[in-house]
Amino acid sequence: TMPPEEYIVSTGATYADVANLCERAYSEVCRWFSQGKSARKPTARDLRILKLDYELKVERGQIQRIS
Repeated sequence: TMPPEEYIVSTGATYADVANLCERAYSEVCRWFSQGKSARKPTARDLRILKLDYELKVERGQIQRIS
């Protein structure tokens, strides 16, 4: 799995990109990064999708693997 923060930093994706990829509302993805009562955590499915997309981008040479 890959935390959304790590995915965004390593791929240059936006919250909107992540929302589209994970088939989530933009507002829901924003809550992954917020704090307080409105904060939410991504599901295991969301984390797997981000990891798989990251690996695909590395394999295609679109991004460099992070250490």
